[in-house]
Amino acid sequence: MMKRSDFYGWVGADLGEVAAGVSERLGLELHTRWGDHRGGSYWSTAIDAHPTIYVMRNAEDEEGLLHEEDHPDMTVLLDSADLTDEQCALLEELGGQLLHRSFF
Repeated sequence: MMKRSDFYGWVGADLGEVAAGVSERLGLELHTRWGDHRGGSYWSTAIDAHPTIYVMRNAEDEEGLLHEEDHPDMTVLLDSADLTDEQCALLEELGGQLLHRSFF
């Protein structure tokens, strides 16, 4: 079975506001977490949850490179797996812009 990965971005958005909106609109519980690989503080679903969502800052890594270099105006990013078309539409209603979609 083919799985889908979607990557969204928000311009000038606040991390907490995007996470709260995603949680409310998609009906998913997001937990605050910390990880240098995700730019410090970020939000995510439980590890075994479906869909899987990570909401993070478009922060610089140890080498000074943004997570999403092609879109430096995006302040908040959402990395996901297994979203439905309806959930994707809700993210777009929240102002999210689809940056990448892949199938694996």
